[in-house]
Order: sequence, then structure tokens, then C-alpha cells
Amino acid sequence: MTTTEKIKELRIKSGLTQADVSKQLGVGESAISMWESGKRQPSAKRLRRIANLYEVTVDQLIGYEE
Repeated sequence: MTTTEKIKELRIKSGLTQADVSKQLGVGESAISMWESGKRQPSAKRLRRIANLYEVTVDQLIGYEE
């Protein structure tokens, strides 16, 4: 599973909307949409914040660890 797919899957499993995630991470909804569509990748700093939000490791988020 790609990072893009994992980010979307975790958001859906958490019952959050893109708007919810954007507020919690302090980014625009368009950023969340671009990450989930693969048009852009979140920075390393954002990856850590996303991982913390979903209570997973960055390795799990980027697919190095299941």
C-alpha cells in the first residue's frame, strides 16, 4: 500500500473528513486532497504529525512496517 493510500485509509477508518484533518494539522483542505490523490507528498514534518494523529509510526505510514 502506498503512503497516499495509507493516509486516505487511516482518515476514513478514523471517521474524519478532509476538513477535520486539515484543521487538526493546520493545513488547507486542498493539501489533504493532494496528499490523498498523490499529486503532492507531505513533508517529513507533516508525516510525523499525520502519524501522531492516527497513532501509527511514520514507518507504518510510509509502508516500511505493517
